[in-house]
Amino acid sequence: MRLFVAINFDRATTDKLYEGVCALRRQSLSISPSHKENLHLTLCFVGETKNLRGAVSAMDKVSSPCFSLDIRDYGEFSRSDGSICFAKAQGGKALTDLAASVRSAFCEQGFQIDTKPFRPHITLGRRFIPSPDFSRESIAKLLTIPALRVTEISLMKSERINGKLTYTEVYKKPLSNI
Repeated sequence: MRLFVAINFDRATTDKLYEGVCALRRQSLSISPSHKENLHLTLCFVGETKNLRGAVSAMDKVSSPCFSLDIRDYGEFSRSDGSICFAKAQGGKALTDLAASVRSAFCEQGFQIDTKPFRPHITLGRRFIPSPDFSRESIAKLLTIPALRVTEISLMKSERINGKLTYTEVYKKPLSNI
């Protein structure tokens, strides 16, 4: 199975993020949009494994307090086949420390995780080619969601079901209320 660790969002936040996805669709010549139910912030990509027990054990070793997260602004990772569009997430030291703790816990359990630098973002679409009327400012304005409370992280399974990319939560780890 293909696993990753994520911060999932409540319905209101997901709805607001999806407004950004829909606006991108309207302002693009081409895009492969993220499905509404798949919107999340990845803390660590674990990859292919059969070791679910080890992944759960790694999750249990993560120690982090609850914290606030802001979603502000819009960005793109340029690719030859069109950009990856994303909402920028800001959680300060608490967010970067959480991502580091997750990565460390998985490494201690023997997982070979993705070592790319952590860049907190929520992917809205792939293979984006903007239309002539594309307005970065209008998208950025839609993607302003302040003071989200992060109280848990999720171990997610990624699979294709009937051709559709589907993410399923397989384990949830609460953060401490300290």
